[in-house]
Amino acid sequence: MTLLWVAAALLVTAPVVAQPHVLQITVDDMSLSLLDGARLSGTVPDIYSIAALGTMFPRAVTTNPICAPSRASMMTGRYSGRTGVHCNQPTCLNGATGAAAYLDHANTLPAWLTGYRKAHFGKWINHPSGGFAPLPEWDEWQGLVDPSTYLAYGWTLNVNGALVQGVQGEHQTRALAARAVSWISANKGAAPLYVHLAPVVPHFTWDYALAPFDGTQADGWKVVSFPDLLDYTLNPPAWNAAIGAAFIPGSKPSFGATLKVPELARSMTTTDRDRARTQYAFSQLSLIALNALVRDAVAAFGADPVVVIFVSDNGYNHGEHAFSAKMSPTDESIFVPLFIYGKGLGWPAQMRQEMVLLQDLPVTIAAIAGATPTAEVDGRSLLPLLRGESLPWRTAAMIEHWEGTWNVSYQADFPDYHAIRTAPTDPLPRRLYVEFLGGGCALFDMNVDPYQMTNLCASRPAEVATLAARLGALKACAGSTCIAAEN
Repeated sequence: MTLLWVAAALLVTAPVVAQPHVLQITVDDMSLSLLDGARLSGTVPDIYSIAALGTMFPRAVTTNPICAPSRASMMTGRYSGRTGVHCNQPTCLNGATGAAAYLDHANTLPAWLTGYRKAHFGKWINHPSGGFAPLPEWDEWQGLVDPSTYLAYGWTLNVNGALVQGVQGEHQTRALAARAVSWISANKGAAPLYVHLAPVVPHFTWDYALAPFDGTQADGWKVVSFPDLLDYTLNPPAWNAAIGAAFIPGSKPSFGATLKVPELARSMTTTDRDRARTQYAFSQLSLIALNALVRDAVAAFGADPVVVIFVSDNGYNHGEHAFSAKMSPTDESIFVPLFIYGKGLGWPAQMRQEMVLLQDLPVTIAAIAGATPTAEVDGRSLLPLLRGESLPWRTAAMIEHWEGTWNVSYQADFPDYHAIRTAPTDPLPRRLYVEFLGGGCALFDMNVDPYQMTNLCASRPAEVATLAARLGALKACAGSTCIAAEN
């Protein structure tokens, strides 16, 4: 084999693409166990066949496990304490700014991507007073209008300034997929595209509840994600498989167990446990339409090179620690599904064990597009990892929650905190240290306590001191000092 032939082969397997298309699919409230259950039951074959071609990140972390703050980090490359978006409400109960109105949209990912045509379909960043007018950073705006965002049927879109109501029987996931596919097909030849496709699935919707709401802790077990009913007749094997999917949370010792922090004592009744299983089954059914959305959106690019990013804004507890929500600093809330596939770019298929953060995504997309962020970022580019390179990486990350108050009797609530989660490569590997803003702390050692059942805060003062100092540096960091504090 001649050197010339080898060089030619390398050019074929690793082509140079100046500005590939980018498709980012951001789902809502997807736990790792939910997606893994769907993999095992065979209801999401296209999602996993695409994921297997790219890079899977099993240690991907959201640093504020609730919708608006997490999504703001994904558009700014910053920890949520530096985005202006601290909670889902316009003003958090502790007085901090919240929701999308406080985001500097001119310094977000779509504003950086000069030369790209940019389109948004679906959920943006929570805006409780209604839907956004089209944002100038986007060429195409088809944003769900709150509160109809949380309806599988009967949703409303703001389509470039005009309100469009979903027709009867038109499921949100299927409609968003069709709209995105149509736009991609019509525009992919004119310029490189950045498409942000964000269905609300598998977040619960208000189409149906398992029981009436009464404002108590048990309300968390009454909400479900409503599936596309067409899948019952169009894809009965997947429908039956979803119903029969293994309830992975129920096999964990933490299922229904009290989180070992005194003020967080919770319990689950037999009814709660049954409803948790039902919630999980409804969520599995909703993923059938999501699988079709991913398949069709990727296929719409045809033979063009495209970077496909699949991610959730946060994880979810399906009864682990007797909790039915996100927001907690435990693994079920902070670890999220993430894979990135560079179709036509010659990147290897691989599993990377580095701790990556959602604020890394906009930095990565900018690097892929040859763009420069217009504001200081805390994330780092994943591009070297996607290419299969080895390099020093972060060993810790900060987790935050800023709601402002909490109600111990209500399941979908959690007290404010700052926390630090360490990676296996850290000198104190696989630790979670939490400082509650109202006082108190928690320390979990996942080397011996993988389900985060035993609070060691009082018994390991030396570890607490070390982790508290690192957490203090992260709370004060910005840009390069965040990278230094994480290493």
